[in-house]
Amino acid sequence: MEACSSSDSSGLTEKTTEQKIWLGALCFVRAARPVALYLLLPAGLAFLGMIFRSTNLSTEEFIKSSGNFYYGLGVLATFWLLDKAAKKKGSSLFCEVSFSRKNVQLKQLLLLYLTGLACGLLLSVLLTLVTYVSPVLNGYQEMSTRTFKGKDFLLLLFTVGLSAPVVEEIIFRGYMYQRLQRGFPKRTAVITASFVFAICHISPFWAAYAFAAALLLCRLLDENRNLLFPIAFHGGFNLSSILLYVLTEFIKLPIKGPWIGVLGAAAGGTGLICYMKYKRGVVREA
Repeated sequence: MEACSSSDSSGLTEKTTEQKIWLGALCFVRAARPVALYLLLPAGLAFLGMIFRSTNLSTEEFIKSSGNFYYGLGVLATFWLLDKAAKKKGSSLFCEVSFSRKNVQLKQLLLLYLTGLACGLLLSVLLTLVTYVSPVLNGYQEMSTRTFKGKDFLLLLFTVGLSAPVVEEIIFRGYMYQRLQRGFPKRTAVITASFVFAICHISPFWAAYAFAAALLLCRLLDENRNLLFPIAFHGGFNLSSILLYVLTEFIKLPIKGPWIGVLGAAAGGTGLICYMKYKRGVVREA
């Protein structure tokens, strides 16, 4: 794979400050290109759709009715362009993002998936208990409700529970984080990739826990050198929000009062046990 930086053609062993800044900027731009494609291409296609489609719908109504279609089309176009660029270098999209099914222990993936699910449930419980910031929390809950309300359940399960974790891990950890490591120290690459991932989430609460989760996701990729592991954790984490939505909106379970504490304790204990078992598996493999 092409590296973000190359050796100085003049043969100097040390680069000047100006050279380091220039090479760092080039590395960041190269690492951010997949993110820019992922963010801008679906939006651009939706904009073109609004222009060429004869409709009296407002922008909000158009996005609600056709947003998923243009998002999916944009993601497919993004991956096609990235795979095409990889093949020009004799590689492939999966190779570039360290995505492999070889020698993968399904038990380890399942443990991480359950850990992510438990962490998501625990986070929801903690946010529910934080009553002293209720004005901000109400905004978070309102945005969460808008995300799920009125959506087809199967489509919701596919987009939030499956496609979103895969797509976001490929873009932010597979491409951006790994490319940043070629031009920056690991800590800088982790923080930068996590910060960019966080600011792509609208709500301050979403951005805060997205940053924390991204730090762990980078660590999972480093531990296993395989993108399947952060995908597993991310998928379980996202599933927790769907699970809570089903329990409260469809089954109408009264998750309130002392039951919130019970749910939090169960989620925290389960997540800790699953993660400890996963870590023991990592040590044995090492």
